Amino acid sequence: MRTNRVQIVSNCQDDSFQHLRDLLQKNGYEVDEVCSKAETPGETTSIFFQQTQDDSLKERQGQVLALAHFPEANPNPVLCFDAQGIMLYANPAGKSLLQQWGGEIPDDFKQFCLTALTDVEKKTIEVHVAQDIYCFDIVPLAESGCIHVYGRDITHRKRAEFERETAIEFLRLVNESTSTPDLIHRAVEFFQKCSGCDAVGIRLREGEDYPYYETHGFPADFVRLETHLCARDIAGQLMRDEIGHPIIECMCGNVICERTDPSKPFFTTNGSFWSNCTTELLASTTDADRQTHTRNRCNGQGYESVALLPLRFGKEHLGLLQLNNHQRDTFSAPSIALWERLADYLAVALSQSYARDALHASEDTYRSLFDNMLNGFAYCQMLFDEQDNPCDFIYISVNSAFETLTGLKNVIGKRVSEVIPRLKTDDRELFNLYGKVAREGQPERIEVFVEAMQMWFSISVYCPLRGYFVAVFDVITERKKAEEALRQANARLQRFVDANIVGIIVANAEGAIIEANDYYLNL
Repeated sequence: MRTNRVQIVSNCQDDSFQHLRDLLQKNGYEVDEVCSKAETPGETTSIFFQQTQDDSLKERQGQVLALAHFPEANPNPVLCFDAQGIMLYANPAGKSLLQQWGGEIPDDFKQFCLTALTDVEKKTIEVHVAQDIYCFDIVPLAESGCIHVYGRDITHRKRAEFERETAIEFLRLVNESTSTPDLIHRAVEFFQKCSGCDAVGIRLREGEDYPYYETHGFPADFVRLETHLCARDIAGQLMRDEIGHPIIECMCGNVICERTDPSKPFFTTNGSFWSNCTTELLASTTDADRQTHTRNRCNGQGYESVALLPLRFGKEHLGLLQLNNHQRDTFSAPSIALWERLADYLAVALSQSYARDALHASEDTYRSLFDNMLNGFAYCQMLFDEQDNPCDFIYISVNSAFETLTGLKNVIGKRVSEVIPRLKTDDRELFNLYGKVAREGQPERIEVFVEAMQMWFSISVYCPLRGYFVAVFDVITERKKAEEALRQANARLQRFVDANIVGIIVANAEGAIIEANDYYLNL
């Protein structure tokens, strides 16, 4: 929109001047100045027209200038180059990116961008630049024959995605492991794959030492020489410090024993060690700086990038995770933080695995005792009716002696009413005893003849949990028969002695009479 302005110069003495001014104003003109005297004689009137820009146009011009400055102010890289790959423009962020590329766009990236111009199609690509990751939108301008490249740094997003996916994969691995050896084997393979390192090892405590439990990628001689960390004297005996603890050597010993100083750049606050160039580290530090005398075998094998991460659960030192790579600059502070978190997950899993292994060992021990005991064993659940009277019970677990002693097979999961149908009716005393122990919890012991099985039993009953009982028993039928035969023999002998017409006495070693028949007593 434009504003029309006029300037009138006139020496007219009549109303024509006023009429002219009114006419101009009615037609949208602004009268800038009116002069009623002219230097020239005669009645003359001169009108000078001029055009000026209004505020809205100025505002639009300001917006255009601001847009022109936008690429320069953009914190993300903006590049422009022609069909021959010649750089036409780069904003400050783009120039910084070019410096990371060595001053020129990499050929493979340039060729990818040129295909967008050939295909007249916008393309997107993710590119690693040093430790960063960029996503580039490639926009071809066919009419001008040039390519605009708009980049954005997606390092943090990609790192977060990687860490999340890595953690999920590792936790799945932990959940799928079946034992400590299986867990360690899977963990070593996982860390080698995800870190890209040439060699990975895990040390675990064994007695007072921390030898390698499993390694991938290390030379056999290296593992043989480095497997033990405890210092030994010339006699092969463990060397100990002033308070009796074994001396655990090298940087691994620092990490395991928490001899770390987070103020030094190669230690972390979590107690890990890492270096992207062990050659420079050894050249620029002393044993005192490194907190210990180091063997330097990692550097001797050409490993420039080394990370040592503690495996701790609470105050318990379980071991150490070791990542070695021949290439320099393998690690970064964020990647070390990730490996530390995963090492903590591994330590928790190890502690749980140790507990599980101990439980399995305990179960195996008790199962062995259980299966090899001479007594029969039956763990049962008592069933009660609505009046809380025992009405049946279910066999939950029995040992092999149960089957041997009773002759009953495949009873687990079955009711006693199925296995021994007449037990409840013919042996009510025993059945009620089981019910009493299961309900009240007081242990009982009984010797009883089980009519339903025609066998004598010596039974100890106790309650491990309300509503359940355990019966530990032995079949004493033969003993009972022997006792009855002995009783009958004694009775016969007693009748013989009593009926004898000769006096008979039995005396002890001191001569005291302890037995006499009737004939002797009547003498």
